[in-house]
Amino acid sequence: MRVIGLAGPMAKVQVDVFRPNEQRELKREITLGKWPVIDEEGVIATRSTWEPWRGMTFDYSSARWRAFERIKQKKQLFESILVRDVRPDSPTERAKLQKEDHITHVAGAAVKNPQEFLAAVRGLDGPVQLQVWSESTGRGVSREITVPAR
Repeated sequence: MRVIGLAGPMAKVQVDVFRPNEQRELKREITLGKWPVIDEEGVIATRSTWEPWRGMTFDYSSARWRAFERIKQKKQLFESILVRDVRPDSPTERAKLQKEDHITHVAGAAVKNPQEFLAAVRGLDGPVQLQVWSESTGRGVSREITVPAR
């Protein structure tokens, strides 16, 4: 368990499984996921996993229970990133990105997790096109936004 605790989501780890009823041991490679956090107050972290991007903090789409409940209804959101927060007067706020939006594409390319999002925006200095799924209007809608550089 210690090795799994040190590895992050999407990491591939080797596990040994012992089945006492069958008296045998199995070796398997598994890909770790991320279980949703029920309450923000229960999260103990000294820093965010990823540095904010243009004033936005983000996480796996299944990282928060509210979002997890949403993606159970709309399965395609599982392969997106969740906007955790948007700093006031930031480029992402000016682009009308909101907390709990889901980013599904960067410049037309699908992003399924935070690592893919960071790879897609790395080195982009100018305005960046994002495809966003949002419930801000009271019903889910997909929209395209342009996040300015500054």
